[in-house]
Amino acid sequence: MRRGTKKCILLLLAILLLCLLAWRLTPHTFEEMTASDRDEITSLAGVVSLNGVRDGRAYTESYALQNVTPEDTAFEGVLMLLNSTRYREDFRNLLPWPIEAVSAGRAYDGRGVSLMLVWGPSEDECCSLSLSGRQIVVSRPHHDGFLIYHPTDPKLLNWLAIYLANNGEKG
Repeated sequence: MRRGTKKCILLLLAILLLCLLAWRLTPHTFEEMTASDRDEITSLAGVVSLNGVRDGRAYTESYALQNVTPEDTAFEGVLMLLNSTRYREDFRNLLPWPIEAVSAGRAYDGRGVSLMLVWGPSEDECCSLSLSGRQIVVSRPHHDGFLIYHPTDPKLLNWLAIYLANNGEKG
């Protein structure tokens, strides 16, 4: 291979790597992540599951908010927390096939938050978010499979879990 061709290939690989890094590190807003407009959301529901060991015994607790509307203070509280950070895409979102299963892996600490956001009467006008570990799994209309994001604020799961536990009904 000629020396000029080798340099050209290396340069193209370096440019590709820089583009991938820029794509991965570019933060997105909550609206971009969910493909929705915050002002159009008409209701939400959420649940936090807390699992672990207390005094040598297994326990599980859950707290839920059901059909929360813009008139409820909990509605604004949840959306304020979701809008308080930005979200970075996971490299798995680049795969040419749909992501059908996601695990929190070793980052799972016994806490998980699931949210459903609705902005219309049909199933095409809603979005599901599942937070556990250091990632958010998003299921949104007109997209096969899941999308995976990482909040720029690593404490988002903690804040949402506390908020839902304090404002939700114990299950």
